[in-house]
Amino acid sequence: MPSRPVLTLVGFNFLYYVMLSIFISYLPVYFSARGISPAEIGLLLGLGTVVGIFSPPLWGYISDRWQNVKRALLVIVGALAVLGTILFQLSSHQLLFVFAALAYFFMSPIGPLTDSVNYRVAEEERVSFGSIRLFGSIGYGTSALVVGMLLEKWGMDSLAYLFLGSGLCTFAVGLLLPQQAGAPKPVSVKAIKHFLANRRTLWLLFVILLLSIPHRANDSFVGVYIQHLGGTTAMVGQAWFYATASEAVSFALAFYWLRHGKELPLMAIAAAFFALRYMLCASLTEPHWIALLQLFHGVTFAVFYSASIQYLYRTAPDELKATGQTVFACIFFGLSGIISSVLGGWIFGKLGGSVLYQWMAVMSVFSLSLILLTIRKYRSAASRHNGLPH
Repeated sequence: MPSRPVLTLVGFNFLYYVMLSIFISYLPVYFSARGISPAEIGLLLGLGTVVGIFSPPLWGYISDRWQNVKRALLVIVGALAVLGTILFQLSSHQLLFVFAALAYFFMSPIGPLTDSVNYRVAEEERVSFGSIRLFGSIGYGTSALVVGMLLEKWGMDSLAYLFLGSGLCTFAVGLLLPQQAGAPKPVSVKAIKHFLANRRTLWLLFVILLLSIPHRANDSFVGVYIQHLGGTTAMVGQAWFYATASEAVSFALAFYWLRHGKELPLMAIAAAFFALRYMLCASLTEPHWIALLQLFHGVTFAVFYSASIQYLYRTAPDELKATGQTVFACIFFGLSGIISSVLGGWIFGKLGGSVLYQWMAVMSVFSLSLILLTIRKYRSAASRHNGLPH
């Protein structure tokens, strides 16, 4: 029988990812329903990400200084619930820009802070990280599917109430989270500088950035692309359900395939499947096929995300575990989101969705080549110095 901290964290992961699903999956669709063009959607998402890029490191630092991740999560979830509810009732383009930016500021740090708690509780309770995190995927996928059907029935205006309900439930379960300390000892600016000065860490963050740009472009525009090809809002929900269902399977099996020291080869495998996924999306023109191709999510995002976050978690000093995760989120969801939203929106608007996915495939192939070169370099260095391979 799982312990109370594990069960509470499972519930929090499930409900937070319900919130995230509504926000990520349907915010671009909501913008489109309000008459905003793909290029303008890209700018809106890019603006929100510009603000959000500074938020994860800030809240990671605050939680480590407070020595209390739970308090930080409650403040952030409460603010996001209020701001998101207002956002999904707006029609003014100017106000949409403002509230999207504010919502991103509070949404961006929740994932990395939650994953920091996930890893720490998993270690303490001797369970796998994937066995906790997979319930987030289940929540995301279930919500994407159900919300898509509800929007078909109730209309786009119901998004605000759905988001508020999920936010209140997440906050309520958050109150039951264990008093998880941010770190065994206080964080210092000097320690952060030392961590980020490591060449291998900087190079890994650069590779993460390159591969996450097309991933974030898919997150932003797959729903718009499906509708552009003639698909329905319900079909958008199906696409996200397929993605998160496959992701949940990968996380559930992470105990078997996620090994320390094997992160880079796993990242290479994910990059190869990313390229294949995007090439197929660029080639096919039936919306139901685009939805089905999101099943690749389990061998792309789940593998790449788990391998990347594990590498940073095991290499970061104890006092910088939360900060390390939020720096990762700053790159994976922040900086890459800015580039993918603005550039992706421009490509989609000027050249079409198929060309956008062709560009995403090329980016993935280039990232794969860099990862393979990195593996070769690290193995050569390890062989020369009789060190451990990375």
